[in-house]
Amino acid sequence: MELFDVKNTKMSYNQKKIADFILRNTKEVPYLTEQDIANELAISIATVSRFWKTVGYQNFKSFKLHLKERLDVSPANKMKHIINKVNHNNLVWEMIDKNINHLIETGNQLAKDEFKHAVAAIHEAEKVYVHAPGPAEGLGRLFQFRMERFGLDVKVMAKSGHELFEQLVHLTEKDVVLLLGFVNSSSEAKVIFDYKNKTNSTTILITDRLVSDLNTEAEYAFYASRGEMWEFHSMVAPTVILECLIVGVGVLREDTVLNRLQKLNSLRKEYAQYLPK
Repeated sequence: MELFDVKNTKMSYNQKKIADFILRNTKEVPYLTEQDIANELAISIATVSRFWKTVGYQNFKSFKLHLKERLDVSPANKMKHIINKVNHNNLVWEMIDKNINHLIETGNQLAKDEFKHAVAAIHEAEKVYVHAPGPAEGLGRLFQFRMERFGLDVKVMAKSGHELFEQLVHLTEKDVVLLLGFVNSSSEAKVIFDYKNKTNSTTILITDRLVSDLNTEAEYAFYASRGEMWEFHSMVAPTVILECLIVGVGVLREDTVLNRLQKLNSLRKEYAQYLPK
């Protein structure tokens, strides 16, 4: 996708840095501000502001509008993109191959030490609150189901609106908030992060953004590749990260987990005649 003519445009050293950043992070740019780009590249915001006219745009807003026209990201077009791209006779294998690539990209971005610390934080938490709106709702429920089997107290938070306050009011420094956020930001996420700073609780973020405000605010942020902005977004990589967190906690709580699962098995056998499997 050609957004500007790099070869035939005379650019300063910093302008080349901006151009490189944009071309490498095209899907992130619509969600960034000029200040975000300046901070990321350690240059002045004035340098970023002057860049757009150099490459043929009136300002950053006009560049974003042009980018939006090139990247039509409606749900219908995402589905149309995947339908047009795959070979219908080989659909399953092509989708598997795409998701293998998502997993490889996810693994390349994963910091092992940070992941261990996140697992330990969940293990040690008094309560774990989960905010999983939109397509992440099912993952939130999966996490709650698995963790409650391990003996953790897990609360799924309201997706939006005033009901969110009903859970936030109970948040303490001993708690962890797990957010599955597949947008740059949201009003609900901003409220959660602002309040967690006041309570000194810990946040763990699973996101498909490499650059966002939330990434820097979370104590632990893990990137899950889901496809380009204009593609059908896969949930395979986020699911794998979540399951790794679950298994990691299970390892740390091995004795407790095995004891609870044995009790569960005994309970099922005792009442099998009333509640058959």
